[in-house]
Amino acid sequence: MRTVLLFSIACLLLMLGHILKTFRQKQLADTYEQVDAGVFLSALSAGYLLNFILPFRLGDILRAYLAGKRMKNGFSFSLATVIADRFLDIVAVGLIYGALFFGASAATPGNENASSALFYALLAGALVLLVFLCLTKKRPVKRIIKFLCGIFNERIELTLMVFFWALITAFRDMLKRISKSRLFIMTAGMWAAYLGSYYVFARTISTESATFSMTDIFSMLFSSGSMDMGALFQVLKMGGLKTSVTGMLSLYLLITSLLGLLIGRLMLKPGLQDQDRTLNLLPQINPQDKLQFLESYFEADAVEYIRAYLSVTGDISIIKDYSSGSNATTMLCLKEGTTVFRKYVVGPEADKLNEQIQWIQNMQEGGRLPLAQIREIRYRAGEICCYDMAYFPEASGFFSFIHSNPMERSWEIICRILADLDREIYSKSLGKLGMERAGEYVAEKVERNLKRINEGHVLQELLKYDELIINGRRLKNLKHFEGMLSMENLRPVFAEDDTARIHGDLTVENIITLPKGEGHPGGYYLIDPNPSDRFDSIAIDYAKLLQSLRGGYEFYMNTQGVTVKGNEIRFLSSRSVLYDGLNERYGAYLKERFTPKELCSIRYHEIVNWLRLMPYKLEKNGKRAVLFYAGLIGALNELEQDLSGR
Repeated sequence: MRTVLLFSIACLLLMLGHILKTFRQKQLADTYEQVDAGVFLSALSAGYLLNFILPFRLGDILRAYLAGKRMKNGFSFSLATVIADRFLDIVAVGLIYGALFFGASAATPGNENASSALFYALLAGALVLLVFLCLTKKRPVKRIIKFLCGIFNERIELTLMVFFWALITAFRDMLKRISKSRLFIMTAGMWAAYLGSYYVFARTISTESATFSMTDIFSMLFSSGSMDMGALFQVLKMGGLKTSVTGMLSLYLLITSLLGLLIGRLMLKPGLQDQDRTLNLLPQINPQDKLQFLESYFEADAVEYIRAYLSVTGDISIIKDYSSGSNATTMLCLKEGTTVFRKYVVGPEADKLNEQIQWIQNMQEGGRLPLAQIREIRYRAGEICCYDMAYFPEASGFFSFIHSNPMERSWEIICRILADLDREIYSKSLGKLGMERAGEYVAEKVERNLKRINEGHVLQELLKYDELIINGRRLKNLKHFEGMLSMENLRPVFAEDDTARIHGDLTVENIITLPKGEGHPGGYYLIDPNPSDRFDSIAIDYAKLLQSLRGGYEFYMNTQGVTVKGNEIRFLSSRSVLYDGLNERYGAYLKERFTPKELCSIRYHEIVNWLRLMPYKLEKNGKRAVLFYAGLIGALNELEQDLSGR
């Protein structure tokens, strides 16, 4: 009866240790997603059952796999928490060995406990050093990881990068975000329960002819020689034991594992865990997008951007990136089971995006214009701005609409948009731009951007030529247009512009179409205004639409390959006949609507729009910047030709 009681107490204490270990792993994972403790307990118990038979703690792989199946962040993150959990165990076992054996036993030559104590001390020290290097010497460590992962094919490379990303994140969060006092208490309580269990079990199997101590049980499970064999074979290795004792040892380990498996199963809830409190380690859905992001991360550059990026994408899964010609990022994504568009800016331009939010909200009052429906907003002045827009499954971008509908329908929408803007905002005139503000506009939007183009190393070779050959067309290069783009020429052109509150970025890509109905009687709504342009010339909006229809801005956005050889630029031009037809109608509309002088201003504003685009492209992707430089040169040559024939 005494034996049964002691055995039961030993099993219960061991079970308590497993439960505390489960909650410690849960604490590591909870930073990113709330997972039921039962998930970790059942996975831990299944892993221990496998470790009972297999060597090298291979049951930990099963443990990570079973838990990862129930976690949104998957196997890689689950394995990272298991490794972090094992790291803490190795440090704890090293300390326990030091306390138990470095005194008397360590002085005995050939003592197995002494060698195990030394082994764990060295292993724990090596792991602590490795973690320290990963967290402090980030740049060289990350680049080594990137190099090693890059040896394999893309699928294996992505798997390895996700694992290392999750592992670094888990250890970083242990140091920065997780309560260290709670982690210490959990670890101390767990090992107190384990050691208490080993002590009681040693008392259980001790007899008059053979006595056992807590250190005997501890050494059996954790000696350096036990790592290359399963617990069953470690028990059988103790050949001097009676069959009854080896049976008790086996039952001791098996019963607690089976009991943990049962309790864990009973605690499980159906489906994945609490999705409302889930942060994605990697929000991208497309594997290529994930790989591209991880390659940037392990390149060890743009650390601040990546940190901010994760802070605004942790609660979403990215379906597609719709970012275009600015520092703002726009993504179609899933959030809590709902599809939304998320737009954000990191850095000083966060204030500019917040102005966009205010403009939209002000314009929506009284239903003045059909605009994007804004939901959640996050804003910190000068640091980050992020907001979500409603997604309508029946909606489509105007670019797609143009190429899937008769041209008449597309032209009707353009006319409706221009009429609505004219009625609601252009008609509320703020007066003329004036010579002083026109001069400021030229200095800020023309001269400053020309300077950036001339200083950009990507275009240095092209800028040397007097002429460029773009897709077989011989065109005059930028230096030829210095007079046209001078302050003396442009300031009087812009001074007579009418000003009002404008959209500021009226390109085709910022028009969304959808079936007419309640809430959308015009069959469209506008996104991404640019109200921070303090010059507010009405001509800017007309020029933006001209940049799309005449300049083919959206086709440049969708063009990938470009080759440069000497002064020759070649790329696959896919401009459509439908765009040509809409451009012809829009040109006729502008000639009828505006005087020649006003039309000249609109055409020059189109050039300014191309100039304003260049710094973004040079900063983000130098090779693609050549495409938009070609667009700028094409627009300048066409404008000069039109003005000379006027």
